[in-house]
Amino acid sequence: MRSWGLLAVVAGCRCSAPAPPPNVLLVILDDVGTDRLGAYGNAGAHTPTLDALAAGGRWYRNAWAYPTCAPSRAAIQTGRHAVRTGFGTNIGHYRYTLDPAETTLAELLARSTTPYHRVYVGKWHLERPFEGEFYEGPEAHGYDWFEGPPGNIDSYDHWLEIVRSGFPVAVDTYATTHQFDDAIRLIGAAPEPWFAIVAPNAPHPPLHAPPESLHTYRPIPTSRVGLVNATMEAVDTELGRLLASLSPEVRARTLIVVVGDNGDQLDGNERVPGTGKNTLFDAGSAVPLVITGPGVGAPGPTDALVSVVDLFPTIAAFAGIDVGGLRSITDPAQPLALDGLSLLGNLRDAGTPVHDTIAFMRFAPNGPPPLQMAASIRSTTHKLVSNGQRERLYRYHPGAPNEGQPIEDPAGEDLEALVALREQLARTVDVGNYDRR
Repeated sequence: MRSWGLLAVVAGCRCSAPAPPPNVLLVILDDVGTDRLGAYGNAGAHTPTLDALAAGGRWYRNAWAYPTCAPSRAAIQTGRHAVRTGFGTNIGHYRYTLDPAETTLAELLARSTTPYHRVYVGKWHLERPFEGEFYEGPEAHGYDWFEGPPGNIDSYDHWLEIVRSGFPVAVDTYATTHQFDDAIRLIGAAPEPWFAIVAPNAPHPPLHAPPESLHTYRPIPTSRVGLVNATMEAVDTELGRLLASLSPEVRARTLIVVVGDNGDQLDGNERVPGTGKNTLFDAGSAVPLVITGPGVGAPGPTDALVSVVDLFPTIAAFAGIDVGGLRSITDPAQPLALDGLSLLGNLRDAGTPVHDTIAFMRFAPNGPPPLQMAASIRSTTHKLVSNGQRERLYRYHPGAPNEGQPIEDPAGEDLEALVALREQLARTVDVGNYDRR
């Protein structure tokens, strides 16, 4: 492990102690694609808090997640693709649980030279739904404190929250407000350095108008898109309240990361209807990613190709943890297989590339081995979508809102791209659940 501060090398000098690692606030937005934020070009979005974070830090125009919730959240926690974690789709009736042998972000940060206090607030969605028995959730995976629902909620005004007792309590406060209340209280009580995940359910359905004090849309929206926008602004408002609760000194010591867990809801996608969440189109996986705080260079956007699996090694780098010391979950003699790459270089210089290709997939049922697989892989110029029987190649064009032009009969450079992407996708899929290291 390496310390975050500079170490003195001159014997006998009078030196201050190394600077502690930064606090880390990771906000996971539910069903939020890039078309929900003003910073990403939606003129109708009212997201001043998120837009200000983007203006003050690095925001990613090519950040990619899985097209559904649980696979992305498992990838964020572990830095590993779905074929390693076993999450190929949402939990639903599959009752699949994050393997306790996986190293989560919380367990990673417990390894820091200055151990982090770890807080999780909001939606977890990585194990079976609560059915009356004791429920640990994130506390079984290294988090000191957890308050939130196991997964989706049926109503924003009447819902169940798991508290530290492990059993649910009924909540009648608007869910987004209550979850940020929890975050303000728990973060405020946490010793530094702290790591906090705040994962509001919003703007995931069920959709209804949030309290008028949390949004500025008048008249109150009734359309699906309008309700998503108003609910998104409510999240933005409450996030602003959380940030305002941090003193300027604490805020200066805090790395802030905001990411979506998948693309927009199908009917809520304004750019290309029918290509959002649950699909392998770009609108199903293109998500906002904003990072700001200590260690981030000159603010601005980047076109670097990145993925949600990159958050694990990136946060490790900020905490001064060498992920090379993590061991395989099946063979401790081998290193842990990570799919993510640290974004630290790109955060210092927006022109620094990260990945040559990004892959993601859907399969069912959850767990090994995947029985029905559909996957896609993209580079900066092309994307290949395959269900094992049929392939479709797309060529990107600057400024195109999704896949761009489908290539029916690849030739020349398109054919070369097809062959290269097909080979890389096969390696990505085959290396996963068949060798879960």
